[in-house]
Amino acid sequence: MSVSESVGAGDPTVSLEITSVDRYEDSIAKTILGQLDQVRVQGAMIQPSINHYVYGPEQVEIDASTDATVQLIVTDATFSIDRVLMRVRTRPFTSTATGAAAGGGTSTSTASGGAATPTSNATTHEHLIMRVNDGTAAGAMATRRFTVVEQSTGTLIHFDASTDAGAAARFISMQPSGSHTHAFTLPNHTHTMDYGIYRDSERPEDIEITVNGVSVTPAPIGVIGTDLDTTIDITAEIVEKVGGFQAVHDIVISCASGQGEVVITLVQLCGSQ
Repeated sequence: MSVSESVGAGDPTVSLEITSVDRYEDSIAKTILGQLDQVRVQGAMIQPSINHYVYGPEQVEIDASTDATVQLIVTDATFSIDRVLMRVRTRPFTSTATGAAAGGGTSTSTASGGAATPTSNATTHEHLIMRVNDGTAAGAMATRRFTVVEQSTGTLIHFDASTDAGAAARFISMQPSGSHTHAFTLPNHTHTMDYGIYRDSERPEDIEITVNGVSVTPAPIGVIGTDLDTTIDITAEIVEKVGGFQAVHDIVISCASGQGEVVITLVQLCGSQ
């Protein structure tokens, strides 16, 4: 801490004062300034959180006349998008029930309006009134007496008719009946259901996929009889949308033929605040 030396008639003397610590105690302000001198800053930046976002699967139905739209909504909470993948799968329509097969037969009309259900005929036609031998039976024909009703008076008229063996004689209506239909009433009834897994035989064929109006369809894609399962990178169509990616993005799926279900799953990697 200090040194003093004296010289006199005798031997010289030296006085040395030693402290109990190895340095002087600094003030708080000096200590802080000294620490700041030693700080080294490299690559300082805001570290965002990276999110892995999965949307779907969403199931849509399409056929040759009906398109389907799936929407991806990106809000202002997302300030960057690194990648967007879209998985597309197709499959036939599926039902858990089907109508049970019902028994049936051919119904014909009866002149007396019986229990048989009349069939409808919308074409002009004539009706057979009566007939004699068609030529299917051999032997001489006997004379037969027929009775008819005169339409204008209601009078019964009797006449005899016969034909040679092997010939045919038919009596039909004189005037065609004209186009007409028959009305009938279907009685109350019920149908039973068979439950199970029933799949259609068709799939969507020649599928077209657009994102914000831009086609992202691999070629070829979708064949009847084959289930499709493919993954498409649609990052560029999302990030480069006019007006910015913080918007509603329309994904439209269509097919030129066939029908079925399309399952869409979107996987999004993005930075969020």
